[in-house]
Amino acid sequence: MNIFVDLFWKEYNLIDGFKVAIEKFQGENTIPIMMIHKSKGLEYEAVYFVGLEDSAFWNFKNQPEADRSAFFVAISRAKRYMSFSYCEKRSSLVNYYNPSGDQKNDNINEFFDLLLQPGVATIVS
Repeated sequence: MNIFVDLFWKEYNLIDGFKVAIEKFQGENTIPIMMIHKSKGLEYEAVYFVGLEDSAFWNFKNQPEADRSAFFVAISRAKRYMSFSYCEKRSSLVNYYNPSGDQKNDNINEFFDLLLQPGVATIVS
């Protein structure tokens, strides 16, 4: 309870008003950013899936059914619009195993195959 009071009081002091502090504390007029699993059971007008690449589903070869289910959860959150992005190179993922930072979609190619079917998605590069 003390953590709640401390966080709310900080918000109140930043805003200097209870109504706006409550709205900000509740996350009104914000854009939620979350992992797929956190979105389960929720719906949004638009969903933006950032980074549809093998590194997002790094364990796909070992658990394809679980990752297919997660992908279904992701695509079923959108009511009207969904956008996917893919990055060819990520400097944040440069490491011993991937010195170039190159990103691929070889392991999850079936997701791209699904999206590339006629009438499913519009591809913009």
